[in-house]
Amino acid sequence: METAEVLYTRSFSAFEPVQAEHILQYSITQEEKEPESDEPESAENTTYGVRIASLTHEGKKAETCRGVCGTFEQANQLLRFLWENSVEPGAVKGVVQDLHRAIDLSQKKTEMSGKHE
Repeated sequence: METAEVLYTRSFSAFEPVQAEHILQYSITQEEKEPESDEPESAENTTYGVRIASLTHEGKKAETCRGVCGTFEQANQLLRFLWENSVEPGAVKGVVQDLHRAIDLSQKKTEMSGKHE
């Protein structure tokens, strides 16, 4: 079962024709994975993701990236980054993918520099 908690909100005023009035809500999602029949329930069965919703007069549009973080703290750090940079729902999946690539490359570079010492 998935639950979501809105942690950050950003309001935008109308500036026609460039921007319509809208509100962005930034949420952390939590999903409990079903443990295998022989596996005990544990915190490792919980994954965290992020959801960004845009609320306008026309309705709501949301995008979710599920299971991208292993801890609530990691998800909160990612969500804060998305909020600070006003990432819109349509861009969240691409931004999260780019961040994962950048982090992976940074970790590999650190590992490589450690081997040369």
